[in-house]
Amino acid sequence: MEDQELNLAGALMIDLLLPMFVLLLFTIIILAIIRLLETAVLSRLIKSALRDHPESVPGLVAKIGERRPQTEEIYGWVLVALAVGLVAYSGLGGGTESIEVAKIAIVPAIVGCAIIAYDRLRLRRMKGI
Repeated sequence: MEDQELNLAGALMIDLLLPMFVLLLFTIIILAIIRLLETAVLSRLIKSALRDHPESVPGLVAKIGERRPQTEEIYGWVLVALAVGLVAYSGLGGGTESIEVAKIAIVPAIVGCAIIAYDRLRLRRMKGI
């Protein structure tokens, strides 16, 4: 009887928590991609302004100063932490659901690592300017 209750609780947890996790995952990925694109556009705009209209550069640089420089990297670390949490959760369970949860964890891990790598590369390039 107790084993059935544990199995039911595990299945209920997967049915409730997994969709919430996926929604959170997509939200973080979309926010991170928007933020990265915004930063890339602003960087290219500043490079273009340096060549063509140097008088407009101080205003653009002030916009960069308003932003926290490592926000994108934080998104990446959150995704990696979510992936680790999913793998840990799948390790506690058993059966085919656990394998599926572990497979799902690959996506946030890869996206998180890509965001971290891109952001660190971008910061190195900005230091070189």
